[in-house]
Amino acid sequence: MADAGHNLSDVLSLLFAWGASVLVRKLPTQRHTYGLRRTSILAALINALVLLVAVGAIAWEAIHRFGYLEFVASDTVIWVASVGIVINGFTAWLFASGQKQDMNIRGAYLHYDG
Repeated sequence: MADAGHNLSDVLSLLFAWGASVLVRKLPTQRHTYGLRRTSILAALINALVLLVAVGAIAWEAIHRFGYLEFVASDTVIWVASVGIVINGFTAWLFASGQKQDMNIRGAYLHYDG
């Protein structure tokens, strides 16, 4: 469940980063004189909050498991984790080029790199 929650947070962070990168390119209007450039900062904040919620849920589940020990299929866990490491490494590599120009992309890069 922890890995599924983590993968959900990965998908949400990518969606927020993508949506913010689209909105940042909008030209200023009479109503939004600065344009929508602040969405990049808001997306980074939302991604941080999603990560905090995911960490809290994982910590809660870990503490709960101390009272109820269960069998773990270690071979399956190792294979799934290995595939996840390869996919996350590739995704971090994709974000590496734009991480110095945009805080939103940097946040997504650090999320996948960590």
